[in-house]
Amino acid sequence: MKKVWRNISVFFSFVILVWAVSSFTVNASDHVIYVNHAAGGTGTGESWENAFTNLQDAIDIAEDGDEIWVAEGTYYPSAPVNPEDDNELFKSFLLKSNIDIYGGFAGSEMDRSARNISANETILNGVISAESNVFHVVYGEEISNTVLDGFLITGGKALTNSIYESYGGGIHLSHSEGVTLQNLIIVDNEAHYGGGVYLEETMADFINVTIRSNSVTNDGGGIAIRESMANFLNSRILSNSADNGGGIFSFYASLSMNNSLISNNYAEYEGAGIYEIYYSMLATSEDQAMEVDNQFYPGINLSNVTVTDNQLGEEGTVGAGISVTPIIGQSKYNLFNSIVWGNGDNSLDDNIFVQLELYTVTQENQIQSTLPLDQHGFSTSIVGGISGSDYYPYFAPFGIIDADPLFNGNYQLLNGSPAIDQGKNEFVIGGYDLAGNTRIQNGTVDMGAFESQSQPDPITIESVQDAVVEVPFSTTYDNITLPDKVLATLSNGETVEIAVDWESFADEYDPTALSPYYSDGILQLSEGITNPNEVEPNLEVIIIDNYIIQVGVEREVSGGATYIIEGTKSIIKMPSNLKSGTRILVDAVDVDSLNKGKLVQAGDVFKITVNEPIMVAGTMSVSNEEDFILTLGYDEEVDPDSIQIYYYNEKTNSLEGKGGTVDKTNKTIAIPVTHFSIYGVFHEPVEEEPVVEEPKEEEPKVDKGEDGKKLPDTATGFFNWLAIGIGLIVLGGITFLLNKRREAKE
Repeated sequence: MKKVWRNISVFFSFVILVWAVSSFTVNASDHVIYVNHAAGGTGTGESWENAFTNLQDAIDIAEDGDEIWVAEGTYYPSAPVNPEDDNELFKSFLLKSNIDIYGGFAGSEMDRSARNISANETILNGVISAESNVFHVVYGEEISNTVLDGFLITGGKALTNSIYESYGGGIHLSHSEGVTLQNLIIVDNEAHYGGGVYLEETMADFINVTIRSNSVTNDGGGIAIRESMANFLNSRILSNSADNGGGIFSFYASLSMNNSLISNNYAEYEGAGIYEIYYSMLATSEDQAMEVDNQFYPGINLSNVTVTDNQLGEEGTVGAGISVTPIIGQSKYNLFNSIVWGNGDNSLDDNIFVQLELYTVTQENQIQSTLPLDQHGFSTSIVGGISGSDYYPYFAPFGIIDADPLFNGNYQLLNGSPAIDQGKNEFVIGGYDLAGNTRIQNGTVDMGAFESQSQPDPITIESVQDAVVEVPFSTTYDNITLPDKVLATLSNGETVEIAVDWESFADEYDPTALSPYYSDGILQLSEGITNPNEVEPNLEVIIIDNYIIQVGVEREVSGGATYIIEGTKSIIKMPSNLKSGTRILVDAVDVDSLNKGKLVQAGDVFKITVNEPIMVAGTMSVSNEEDFILTLGYDEEVDPDSIQIYYYNEKTNSLEGKGGTVDKTNKTIAIPVTHFSIYGVFHEPVEEEPVVEEPKEEEPKVDKGEDGKKLPDTATGFFNWLAIGIGLIVLGGITFLLNKRREAKE
């Protein structure tokens, strides 16, 4: 173990030296060359007024020790990597040894410390036309002691079949040393290898560098490091993608990182955050192995680094965070004051995967097993999933824990994080964390890239009030108004309204159903409120029945309820034990085709169908212990004593009377029903009595004159009275004679 600690000490000393040198070089040069794409002066570069407009022109004339200051704006590569090939795609910004190039100036500063990099964005852009990108935006070969500081580098596309034109879309450095890349954003570059950066046999320091959203078709989406030494301080490797090594691909190289963040990178197969591999460069003899070891010590050294939320593709299996394959006696990996959590499924193999069968090749080409996992340097770090592994007993005594670090949205530590004040100060590099805060607070360094800051206790959601909405039956989904806020009780005792979005239930909603509907809510948290317990509000939508059945529209009905058929006096009372979900359909009936003149319709006639949730195939009856009560209205003019309810017997194809109880006040008739079919109000036809014709009276004879016309009523009346008088005289005479004869006999 002594050799491990010796190498760690050397590594830390080296990085501290890099930081010190980098911090010391402010305005070290007495000769400054100025570049401003908008300058209109003589173009000599001697002042801002007479600045070069082309950055490469300034680089070409610069001498050892010169600084180049570049004003904000966009600059395009103009120097061919190969002087014999003037193809536009081969052009780059060609770096030189012993010069420092700084961007981020407004174009008037007289002191480098006065520049504002974030306000004065200075872009080195490889997009030279709508369809063309240079292979490498920045290119350096066999250079030394060079600084590139304060630029956004984008638009490189190294996607050719040529070896060198397929490596390093943003920056390509080879066979170089002492290169400092500082205050850079390397974004949206592509390549076959090393989308953002490619290093080959190079020693480079990355200080406050963000490598983001770069991609490759093979390995090293953010950066590919081949037989090189790369030291990162206060840097970010974010959202890059590759087959292997989405963020970093290290090939027989030395990688050191401090106060840095590796997150949201993607690899199709292995090592989404970091993929370090050695076995393809195995030494073929002990002499060769020693020679390599004298040049640099390959491995990974991470101190105060956060590796989180990196993911593998569908074909990936292990090592979403870090995947390593070391070599015996040469490679080591060290993890101090760091957090490796939440990568892949947060298992140990997804957070850190170390090839357990580690090999090297001896002089006799015999493969032999190498160091066990516990021989490498792990101390005071959080590693997700490690507590369930066989290796945990080795690591637990060194402060390796398996606990949620409690990140906020920027991977900074929340109050109560188990990473606070749990690191070791001896492993600290630099005085500031990734956010620029003082690195050690409260006397002991925190784990991870960020030092926790004094924060108020987080306000959390303790509970939420569920929402209930009552909706009239037959309301369409689009017309349902859902609450946009719910009441929540917070950890500080307050009750507040919080905005909520409800999950849609449109696909299952039926306006003809009575069953309630449910939905989960997603809280829209305001700033300062968190929901660590994932409290969710629930919504219940209750359907309010209108107890109306529309003819021709099937609907759900509830047990014990009475429903009126719309537009009629007819009603149906449901059994109290009706199965939940039972539906009913009432249809109009063509009585003439059904009755064929045998009965007289005296009221409502309907076809009624009841569908239970589960019915026996081929039957129409319902399985309720109680009867339905069917009440049908009858016509005003019919004799209520003559009517009854008939139902249509499908077997006999005829209407059969069922009787019924008549309500003369409401003009209805009701019966209990167990079997639904066609029901209606009818009566038997009434037999009519034969009509007897009375004899007609003869019309009195009308006296007419000679001309055939009716005589006047006056003459006719006179003769009538005359006849009556003569009759009375004759009658009186007869009576007198009879009386005389009777007297004579006496």
